[in-house]
Amino acid sequence: MNGLVGKIVDVGGAGKGSLTREEFEGLSREATGSALESDRGCRERVFDKMFDKITIVIQRGSNDTASEKLVGYYQVLLGPRGGCNGGVPNSYPRQLARIVSDGNSLTAYNECGMTTTVSIADDKTIYFFGERGEVSYNGDSVLIKADDGNAWQKVRSR
Repeated sequence: MNGLVGKIVDVGGAGKGSLTREEFEGLSREATGSALESDRGCRERVFDKMFDKITIVIQRGSNDTASEKLVGYYQVLLGPRGGCNGGVPNSYPRQLARIVSDGNSLTAYNECGMTTTVSIADDKTIYFFGERGEVSYNGDSVLIKADDGNAWQKVRSR
């Protein structure tokens, strides 16, 4: 500020030192401190809002990646309770299950053609057909173990 005040004073033709900082700024030291504190608080609020937005984008990106990995056809291994339409426990139905995306949401079709929305809790947990599924990835391979004992093994992407 001293340099700026000096340049302004020199340009204006008055002698150096005839203009004090308080007169130049028009604010007392207390008011300046309060204004700086207010400015700091405003910057902090803006940063917090930007950080929240970035976090949401990162989380969506994470779910988008999980969505992409989940889309495909699955061979189901029926659990101890069997499956729909009289599916025999611990057997592999002929009809493949699948998970599809419409760009916004995922839909699962089980081996009997019944559908449900797939909700992604995180990269390792989904909810479909009214239950939780644990997801594990190994390269392009995806395995979903549902709470009912059924296991969905991805056999192809599309």
